[in-house]
Amino acid sequence: MCGTSHQPAFPDLPALTAAPGATGDAFIAPRAATQGNIMRSLRTLALTIVLSFAVISCGGADAVTAPAASVVGTWELRSIDGDPLPAVSQINSGGYWETLAEVATFYPGGQLDLDGQMRHSPTGQLGSYGSAWSWQQNDAEVIFSGDQGGGASISGDILTRHEYSGRVFVYFRL
Repeated sequence: MCGTSHQPAFPDLPALTAAPGATGDAFIAPRAATQGNIMRSLRTLALTIVLSFAVISCGGADAVTAPAASVVGTWELRSIDGDPLPAVSQINSGGYWETLAEVATFYPGGQLDLDGQMRHSPTGQLGSYGSAWSWQQNDAEVIFSGDQGGGASISGDILTRHEYSGRVFVYFRL
C-alpha cells in the first residue's frame, strides 16, 4: 500500500466525518444522505399527495349539494325544442298543430296531469287536451310511464322533459 493512493470503495457516497471531540467509532454522515431523512421526506410527500387528492375529489367544503327539489307542484311549458310558445308540436298531412300553452301538475303519489291548448294551421281550429301520466322521482331525475314515456330532469325551478322521440320540453315552476 505504500506509494499508492487510496480510493474510496464507494466513490458516489458522501464521506463520513468524525464528530468534533469524538473518539472511537463515532462518525457522522452528512444530513442529506441519511436514510431516515429520505424516508421522512418521502412520507411527507406521500401524505401531501394523498391529502391533496382527498380535498380535490371531495371538491372542498363548498361541494356539498342539497337533494333535488321535489317535482310536486305546477309547471308551465315555456319552450319546445328551444322554440318559445306558441311552437309546433305535431305535424301531419293536413298541416300542423302549435302548442299555445301547457300546464303540468305533479301530485304526491306519482300522478301527473297535462292540460294544454293547441291551434291547427292552416285551419286555425283551436283545441284543448288533457292527459294523465304516472311518474316517479329519483333525486333530480323524473321518469314517466305511459305512451309519451321518456323522462325529465330538475334544475332549480326548471324542468326539462325529454320524450322518446327526442323532443325537448322546458317547463318553469309556477
